Amino acid sequence: MPGWRGAPRSGSPRRKPGASASRAPPPPLCATVSWSLDTFQILWQSARMSVNKRIHRKSYNDLGHAHELTFGCYRGFPFLAKERTCEWLAEAISNARVQTGLRLWSYVFMPNHVHLIVHFGREAYRIEDALKAIKQPVARKALAYLRQNLPEWIPRLTRKRGRKTETHFWQRGGGYDRNITEPVTLEKMIEYIHMNPVRKELVVRPEDWTWSSAGWFLDSSNNVLEPDRIPPEWTIGMAT
Repeated sequence: MPGWRGAPRSGSPRRKPGASASRAPPPPLCATVSWSLDTFQILWQSARMSVNKRIHRKSYNDLGHAHELTFGCYRGFPFLAKERTCEWLAEAISNARVQTGLRLWSYVFMPNHVHLIVHFGREAYRIEDALKAIKQPVARKALAYLRQNLPEWIPRLTRKRGRKTETHFWQRGGGYDRNITEPVTLEKMIEYIHMNPVRKELVVRPEDWTWSSAGWFLDSSNNVLEPDRIPPEWTIGMAT
């Protein structure tokens, strides 16, 4: 995977965001989209994925394992097409690193779902705790914003469960959780999630997608969420 050795280090020189003359223009589903109901209906139909069903996930919190986590917006709505929502998510991940000891090795925020590759060193951990620390603050801020600015969205996010009425930002269930134990598997997973915006024809190159760690791997980041350095023992056998 080209550029994996370029994962960030403190003090590494990096080009300023937007410095590359060949950088592709922002894709239609990035931060410039409107929050109007009609726009979201169009985006939802074009970008929805299998997250419209609850995914029951069993986590294996094995010491030393890395995890590839995938979770989505409620019913596949592309709420992460909005820049402010991605900023809230980046802030929540940064806080979760402090609260749970999470190391963020790679990530991609797609318009309606999120990919994270994380590790917790040799410390005991619970994936459920990390996901809660990441998802709850974003949901609170996003739902508060919608209630104040776009209240017509709330009924679409609300459902009854018995006597309880719930309003969701994230799809119910834990999403997907894949344990990673080998460097070769890690390399493939990083390449896979980095290529997601390219496969969806949102950008030409992985590093052109704003909310991705791909740019950081090439010292050409264009967001504030710097991933952690991948330890040497996890890079054995990777392509240069």
